[in-house]
Amino acid sequence: MDISNIINYLKTHLDQTDITLNPGASQELIARFEEARNIKLPDDIRLFYEFSNGFNSNEDDFNIVPLEDLADITYHEELFIAQFLIYCDAWELEIDLNNPDSYGIFVIQNDSSKIVLTNSFAEFLQRFLNGGLYGKGGLYDWAEELQRQKQDHSKEIVIVANLIFSGNASSYYRFPIRENLRLSFLLNGAAIATPSELIVDDAIKFNKSYRVQIIVINQDVLEDLIYIGNEFHLATFTILLAKGTILSISKRFPK
Repeated sequence: MDISNIINYLKTHLDQTDITLNPGASQELIARFEEARNIKLPDDIRLFYEFSNGFNSNEDDFNIVPLEDLADITYHEELFIAQFLIYCDAWELEIDLNNPDSYGIFVIQNDSSKIVLTNSFAEFLQRFLNGGLYGKGGLYDWAEELQRQKQDHSKEIVIVANLIFSGNASSYYRFPIRENLRLSFLLNGAAIATPSELIVDDAIKFNKSYRVQIIVINQDVLEDLIYIGNEFHLATFTILLAKGTILSISKRFPK
């Protein structure tokens, strides 16, 4: 998934959303923000703000916060990149000062615990575009999904498989893929999907087969179905992105 895909979607499908885009941020505004915060914007986030200096959605007045507000440290010391209902809830951005392209977006829970959602602004925006705040796959559902995954950590299957990204994958990701991906695992013959994480050791190119490791969460869903030789797909929501064949089940954690 790439920020350019999000930008292109908003350019061509804005009338299908309830979003109002702001004019793009000037280089002067970006420089003023970076000076005020003593950080550099990650390249993907910078590209989005050059396209649109934040936006507003009618859904509970959710918005991507404009840079001039982010620059005002007297208002918020934290980098709240998104918020709704005048900061009744907010999503915070943390940037590695030594490597600006290394960052995380997280949400603070009621008990003050932190849930790291993603290291991809494109994924964050895609979640909102697909599910809004409250819909299936949306921002709140996402946080609950990650909590469930953490609770189900002892229910994992670690598989080795041949995998190839093809078809729609090039519209969602910039290849080669160099970082781990969280995707839905759809085993042929299984009635439901289950969360998984693709472990990326070497750069993965489009339309080329690779031997990979995949951590499949929630073992009890698949325990009686998963075997060597099974075929499966990796997907985001209902979009199939990659197809694979299981070569080995390298490790099972007991229920």
